[in-house]
Amino acid sequence: MRCSTQVIAGSAVCVLAGVASATTVTIASPTDSYLINGAIFEGYGARTAGTGNINPFLRLNGNGPTVEGYNTSVNSGLPSDVDHSQTDSLLLAACDWAIINGVVYREFRLDINEPNNQNSQVSLDRVQIYTSSVGNLNPGLANLAGLGTLRFDMDVGVDGASTVILDETSTGSGQFDMRMWIPNSLFAGLDPFTTYIYLYSRFGDSP
Repeated sequence: MRCSTQVIAGSAVCVLAGVASATTVTIASPTDSYLINGAIFEGYGARTAGTGNINPFLRLNGNGPTVEGYNTSVNSGLPSDVDHSQTDSLLLAACDWAIINGVVYREFRLDINEPNNQNSQVSLDRVQIYTSSVGNLNPGLANLAGLGTLRFDMDVGVDGASTVILDETSTGSGQFDMRMWIPNSLFAGLDPFTTYIYLYSRFGDSP
């Protein structure tokens, strides 16, 4: 996953009113958009020239049914699914923002990078965002609270435990499949130039 490097005009984003009692949604095209526990999850479909131009702050690799991890500047002792060569500390200031329907959001993008479209559906089952004044934390998966102050949890809020099914229609890497808009109000009062963002995510729990 990477942070946006461009401002997206709020008028270009269509947001649904909500997901009501549903906790599972599917994103299969750039027009799919859902409000889940206060954050916007929507399709993207913007192509780059390949992964070399994406410059991710968190990359997860794994051969098992599930993968999980978080970003940090530490280069050893990371969770096994984390690719330390493409994982870095991230300042809040590096996360671009946009105003959507009068609300300021920070943008994060995801490329699920399914090789040759072999297994097009991937579930995004957990997203948690922490902040800290320290940029090299690595407490381990068993102690995520050690990443700092929890600011957002995809499974906490009016929609409860939530799952996003990502149905990749493109082949391979180089195209973002989803973007996630997190309300900037969750970071109110924080200095964006001294506040580090830690994003934990887990994929593959749902069939």
